[in-house]
Amino acid sequence: MRIHPGEINNLTSAMPEPPAQLLNKIMASIRSERGAMAARRRIFAFSFGLLMSLAVFIPSLLSLKQELAQSGFYAFFSLMFSDTEIVAVYWRNFAPSILEALPATSLIFLLTAACLFLQSVSGLLKNISFFNRKSLA
Repeated sequence: MRIHPGEINNLTSAMPEPPAQLLNKIMASIRSERGAMAARRRIFAFSFGLLMSLAVFIPSLLSLKQELAQSGFYAFFSLMFSDTEIVAVYWRNFAPSILEALPATSLIFLLTAACLFLQSVSGLLKNISFFNRKSLA
């Protein structure tokens, strides 16, 4: 079967015309899906970070507690409240003593784990809110 040039115009005019905004709607849908996929990845990463920071936080807290007891920090700290007059008189000797008794390494580990935990919670909430805004729209 042979189609003549005049018949091609008749065939194309009979085809339905797509809506004018179809391409824009398709592209917006693709962008939205890409954003959702990226948000899912970030939710997974922040959830993993949250679990790891909790896994590090608990042992570092126990280690800090043990090192505080061994270093005599509790004795110095309680002295601040029981004999404040003596501490006020000898504060120049007391301040370095209490700082030396502070286990810095365990304290750094604990604060790092706490900061990572808070950062993970913040990132997780931001990315979960992405889906809440999307469902409300």
